[in-house]
Amino acid sequence: MSQKKKPLYELKRVTRPYRFYKYMESRWLADLLLHDQIKVTYLSTINDPLEWLPQFENRQSEQAWQQQRQQHPIPVLCLSSRISTTAMWGHYADAHKGIALAFDLPLNFHEPDFNTRHHLSAESHAYPIGALGKSCHWLMKVTYTSTRPTFDTASPITTLYNLISTKGPDWASESEYRVRLTGNIHHKTDGTPICRGMRKYLSGIILGIHTPTETEQEIRALVTQAKLDLPIIRAKKHLTDYSIIAPPFVDTDTHELDNWTLDNHLKAQTP
Repeated sequence: MSQKKKPLYELKRVTRPYRFYKYMESRWLADLLLHDQIKVTYLSTINDPLEWLPQFENRQSEQAWQQQRQQHPIPVLCLSSRISTTAMWGHYADAHKGIALAFDLPLNFHEPDFNTRHHLSAESHAYPIGALGKSCHWLMKVTYTSTRPTFDTASPITTLYNLISTKGPDWASESEYRVRLTGNIHHKTDGTPICRGMRKYLSGIILGIHTPTETEQEIRALVTQAKLDLPIIRAKKHLTDYSIIAPPFVDTDTHELDNWTLDNHLKAQTP
């Protein structure tokens, strides 16, 4: 009798931690520290009107896209591999008065063809976070291109996933990675979408160079109240460059992550 094949989500994978940063206003921090809730974004409400918009071959494909968009609202958590860019601090962290959160995400590395079984193109860089379960979250690298994806009526879900990880070249300095959230999405009374389960990955809090002293005191009190052991670092201006520094937090080197394949890993392990 042949051995029963294990479900895909039960297979063991290679896991490595990678650090990514979430820029935000400090007023959202209490929800994360005390209630394990973090504000997320539906791509349909993103600030770039061209980003969540494919090319259409005809009127029928545009109508099909509108239907898919309504049936599959996509929530994401937007992160960056960079902590040093002044633009990110200025745009997303309340003009340097807010904060950046450091998340150490345990990423599961897998076979190249594993993407295609989750409606991802073979060229996509996507990794499950933590245990590979039926409703696990995925980290997806954003690629920057001048041409928007074409809506594929034969495979509309694939188009949706391609749109998650594609932005125009003007946004390349963000070095963005997105957590594609599956399940565990809730809404506050004002309608703000939130997800739970990210607090366990939180590894530090970086204050902006203009974060008020009273805000820093409030944040330290919240960390104490939540009984968390987290470093709280204030960012500084680089002495000579147009960049922000916040040691020990530095820009994450994602070269290995973006070029990793199981085949290369196995070859490296062969004596």
